[in-house]
Amino acid sequence: MANGECFICSWHGEFDHDPGRVEAGLGELLVRCPELADAMIESTGRPSLAQRLRHFWNRVQERFMSLGFPTRRA
Repeated sequence: MANGECFICSWHGEFDHDPGRVEAGLGELLVRCPELADAMIESTGRPSLAQRLRHFWNRVQERFMSLGFPTRRA
């Protein structure tokens, strides 16, 4: 089994290798599950994608709150 199927759920098919689509999918996942960002943080000099997405999402939420829109905060 050389990446032919998932060893957990037996899914098999095509994996998306396009960097733009992978990054967009990861961004959507982190918006839905922000707690995953902490597990993905790498200690580099440059902020990781997860850190940039979390920072962006926090700015969006702060902007909405400043305009009086209700937001979910954990």
